[in-house]
Amino acid sequence: MPEDVVALANSTADARLVLDTLPPTQRLHLTWHLDGYTNTEIASQTGKTEAAVRKNISRALTTLSLKLKAVSHDQ
Repeated sequence: MPEDVVALANSTADARLVLDTLPPTQRLHLTWHLDGYTNTEIASQTGKTEAAVRKNISRALTTLSLKLKAVSHDQ
C-alpha cells in the first residue's frame, strides 16, 4: 500500500509537500515504516504502543492518498 500512495504523486515534490502536512507523529511513524522499521521497532523507539503506531501509519496513508489524488486532479 505505501507504494500505491507514492505512485499517485506526479512528482517527488508533490509527495514531499503532502508529507509535510501530516501531524508530526504520523509523519515520523510513516517515514520510519517506509524506511523498513517494524511497528515493534517504531513503538520501542518512540514510546508509543504498537497499536498507536499502526493507527498513525494507517491515518497517514489515508491522508496522503486523499491529498495526492487531489493534487493529481488539480494538474
